[in-house]
Amino acid sequence: MKEILIVSLGIAVVMFATDIPTRTQQNPEVTLGTIYGAGSDSCGEWTTDQQLRHAFMEWIEGYVTGLDSMRALLQLTPLRRTDSAGIEQFVNNYCLQHPLDRLIRAGNALAKELLPTAQR
Repeated sequence: MKEILIVSLGIAVVMFATDIPTRTQQNPEVTLGTIYGAGSDSCGEWTTDQQLRHAFMEWIEGYVTGLDSMRALLQLTPLRRTDSAGIEQFVNNYCLQHPLDRLIRAGNALAKELLPTAQR
C-alpha cells in the first residue's frame, strides 16, 4: 500500500514539474485534476482585484507548500526557500505576462522556479 501511495505521489510531482503534452494545451480550461479554491481564478483577477490579493496569496503559498510536502514524502530534494514577498513578486510578474492563465499555472511556474537548479 505504501508503495502505491509513493508511486501515485511521484506521478503527481512529475506532472506538476514537467510540461506534459495533454488536452490542457488545446483547452486551458481542461485540467489534470480538480482545482479547489482560488487556483481556478484568473491571473487577470490577481492583477486587478487588490481586495482578493491576500486570499490569492494564501492559496498560492498553501499550494506550493503542499507540492513541497509531496517532495518530502517522496524523499526528493526540497524546493528552494523564499519568502512571501518573493512569492508575491514572482506571481505578480507571471500574471502580468499571462493575464488569461489560471492561478494554478502561476503556482506551477513558481514551483518550477523553486526546484533545485539541477532538476530544472
